[in-house]
Amino acid sequence: MTINIELLKIATKSPVIAEDTFMVVGALAVALDNNFAPYVTALLPYLFPALQAYQDTQLCSTAVGLIGDVSRALGEGSAQYAESFMTVLLEDLRNEMMNRSVKVSILSCFGDIALAIGPAFDLYFETTMNVLVQAGQVEPNPVSGASVFPKCMRIKRYFAA
Repeated sequence: MTINIELLKIATKSPVIAEDTFMVVGALAVALDNNFAPYVTALLPYLFPALQAYQDTQLCSTAVGLIGDVSRALGEGSAQYAESFMTVLLEDLRNEMMNRSVKVSILSCFGDIALAIGPAFDLYFETTMNVLVQAGQVEPNPVSGASVFPKCMRIKRYFAA
């Protein structure tokens, strides 16, 4: 993990390094499960700026995926990071400049966090439900991207049921 943190230190010059490193770290988190916990604190200073990098859709999307990986790996142990994760993810949803495909990934990440921390998610439940209702009201634009349109339609069908 030390090598990955060193790579993240130099990744400011090349976001592709951060993306690839986040994918490796996500795989490590899944493989190590609860044993990944000691590495989370060292990871956060690199993860949060990537989540706010709205101009780099791929980097931001990979960072959102990493939150899901870490949350699933740590299970209830990820509750201590949930407030920080939820805050930055909600900020991303509010950001007009954030790509819609990232926003859809964030909605999925809420589910990862909720499943991981269980009853501790009650703190975020009402806010999350309000966000999901708003997402269900969004009118998808078929021109906005081939991958975003079907996801938006699935969200709309879910709320219509």
